[in-house]
Amino acid sequence: MKILYIFPSPKKDDYQLIVNGEAPTDRLYGVYELQQLGHKVEFNDDRFKGKFRNLIILTRNTLGINLYDLKTILACWYYDVVVVKNNFSLVLTLACKLTGTKVVYLDTLFRMPRKLFKKMNYWSNFQLLDRIVTYSDRQIDFWTEPYRIRRNKFQFLPYTIDVDFYRPNDNYVSSEPDAGDYVLSIGRDQGRDFDTLVEALDGLDINLKLITLPYRLSKKIKEKNYVQFYQNIPYDQLFHLYKNAKLVVIPLKEETIYPSGIRGLLESMALGKVSIVTYTPILEEYVENGKHVMFVDSTDINQLRKTIQELIADPVRCQKMGSCAQKLVRKQFNMASFADGFSNLLKTVVTQ
Repeated sequence: MKILYIFPSPKKDDYQLIVNGEAPTDRLYGVYELQQLGHKVEFNDDRFKGKFRNLIILTRNTLGINLYDLKTILACWYYDVVVVKNNFSLVLTLACKLTGTKVVYLDTLFRMPRKLFKKMNYWSNFQLLDRIVTYSDRQIDFWTEPYRIRRNKFQFLPYTIDVDFYRPNDNYVSSEPDAGDYVLSIGRDQGRDFDTLVEALDGLDINLKLITLPYRLSKKIKEKNYVQFYQNIPYDQLFHLYKNAKLVVIPLKEETIYPSGIRGLLESMALGKVSIVTYTPILEEYVENGKHVMFVDSTDINQLRKTIQELIADPVRCQKMGSCAQKLVRKQFNMASFADGFSNLLKTVVTQ
């Protein structure tokens, strides 16, 4: 089977890092594993190189419309199926329909746009595409019921990570001393609620190491002397931060209806760390409260503060939960499982 992946950002460098063993395979969402299964799998970065690159980026950021250059569209002709990560594109879907190429969208369900023009764009796409793969069964309900989209357009496959890669490097030596006891929090997507976490930590004499993008930090967070901010760090340093953290906290905004936090959660589980996570119906599909993680309500600062204090005071419980979580993710949420399921799905789509 010939498969073409199209990502929202260039992936050539990521692929080389994976081949070199310097990055987890999950950064390419199945490309590497599908190749190992014998499929011809490639990805296309052409639209990030051509003379229309700036126009494509501007149109996506301002109008929410994902355009493609002619070279990328023509490339779709030579594949059995095109897999599109993140961004819906009516232009691309139409092109695939005209060429007879199947098109599958992977993890594109965030929120339905509010503007009528964008809603019409989404609706048209739903009618024409062959399948949408989502990381949550509950998320399918959020879309099928209110928007009357046929359920057979969707396929749930659990989010997975490269569990063999997430093994800490005990030989890593930090270039800076650890700032005493700290909790770790990681996340770059818009669903994170770091302000609530910082409020919960106020007065606890516990430091926070925060890995995110600068624009995710409010002025209030930047003014806290117990918050240490990181942006782009190597994996061995990441593993070092995980290893020495008292626990991991994944704070999410209220009414999050997409799998925000799932990557960070599975990473921490694979590394044997206990996590406190804002409850969402989607994350509840993956883990059990009190056994693998501790769920807290999104707006309950006192509950989050109390849970942090209780777990830090009980390292035996943390170790037990961390071990249980690690066993679960290595058994059920590994990339090999995703690749098998995705391969079978793509075969079904291509032969329909």
